[in-house]
Amino acid sequence: MTDLVLDTDYDLEMNGNNVKLSNGVQQHQELLLVMNKGEFKENPIATVGIVNYLRDDNIPGMLQEVRTRFINDGMDVRSIGYDEENGSLKYEADYKIQ
Repeated sequence: MTDLVLDTDYDLEMNGNNVKLSNGVQQHQELLLVMNKGEFKENPIATVGIVNYLRDDNIPGMLQEVRTRFINDGMDVRSIGYDEENGSLKYEADYKIQ
């Protein structure tokens, strides 16, 4: 899935005078995870708001929410888990149609 590339501040990344394009799957996943509910005006419930789950220490709820939002966005979620020892979310998910 080719898409516009965003930099670490979520601004368009430029390549000279051109907008940079790349595979956008990982970027889409990151945006779904980090954006809070309501930030994506076209679909206010499309995102996870993962920081809120980590603050509440609700790992099972977070995993279910990530799975639900990825599936609703058209992804095939093969696995999802959370490593409490190092605090990392692990998942295998990709869009069904590329």
